[in-house]
Amino acid sequence: MRALIQRADTLFVASYVERENDRRQVDVSHRGGRPGFVRLGSDASSPFRTSPASVLQYARNFLVNPKGGLAFRTGETGDLLQLTGDGRGHP
Repeated sequence: MRALIQRADTLFVASYVERENDRRQVDVSHRGGRPGFVRLGSDASSPFRTSPASVLQYARNFLVNPKGGLAFRTGETGDLLQLTGDGRGHP
């Protein structure tokens, strides 16, 4: 998984919140760059380079609902890694 993430040139970040009347608000944000634009290491505060304004698109949802997903894709091979999880309790 680490090798695929390090080769990825495309990343999708998905989040959602439940709204009134059983409606769900979903946000899927695209990030991309040269392979290696996603940094892996002990500091998980910002695993990829992005502007503060673009982070707001999904950060608001994560504050309400920490469940989300990531999808990493390599353009070279078309390999795809999809991860889902819950960010609660992460420093």
